[in-house]
Amino acid sequence: MPVYYCTDAQLTDVLPTLTNTDIASSSDRDTKLRGPAKAWVDSVYPSESPLPGVSAASGYLINQAAHESGDEVVAIDGGSGTPAAGDYFRVEGHNAWYKIVTGSTTSLTYTFVDSYRPGVERTTAGARARFLDDSPVYFGTPELIQQAAAWYGRGLAFQILRGSPSADEAVAAFDQARNLLQIGDDGLARAQIFPYDPDAWDADYSDDPPSAGYVNLVRA
Repeated sequence: MPVYYCTDAQLTDVLPTLTNTDIASSSDRDTKLRGPAKAWVDSVYPSESPLPGVSAASGYLINQAAHESGDEVVAIDGGSGTPAAGDYFRVEGHNAWYKIVTGSTTSLTYTFVDSYRPGVERTTAGARARFLDDSPVYFGTPELIQQAAAWYGRGLAFQILRGSPSADEAVAAFDQARNLLQIGDDGLARAQIFPYDPDAWDADYSDDPPSAGYVNLVRA
């Protein structure tokens, strides 16, 4: 399956009617909008790409009080969409990213990928540190990248819809995408995709509690 950094809905939610246009179908938008948007993101993060692809899963929480470091399966609940094999995820309060081996709406079997760069594949099994019960689970493309890819795709869409590469809506959308990623004069992004928290549970890959000031996350 092709990897994209934004969903089709993120594009169409803010676009004019697409009937009888060159981007009327989802397959057309994949080819002309989502694919180029991913390529653009990769080009401004040459040392970080490829990034995790967008996932159908969202809104899940850890549903296991007894999870510990070294575990390879964790229970989840409360979300929408089904986590799929190959999806990447990160747990709130952790730096590490994990890749799903098998996923469902109730549990994840996973392997460790990297502490802050999902594009760097590892083979280490098991969690680097315990997952706290009720912690949010973030699947797929980081939100910052989703937003930037969506704005870039919208810029391409308005170029097509308005029949002009300099259409006002297109220029504004491209500017928003660049501003989100803090792109400098050299064309490279400055915004951190995978920020590292020295006080995260897995900062030293141990079971030791995080430093003073860490707030345990609970279900709202």
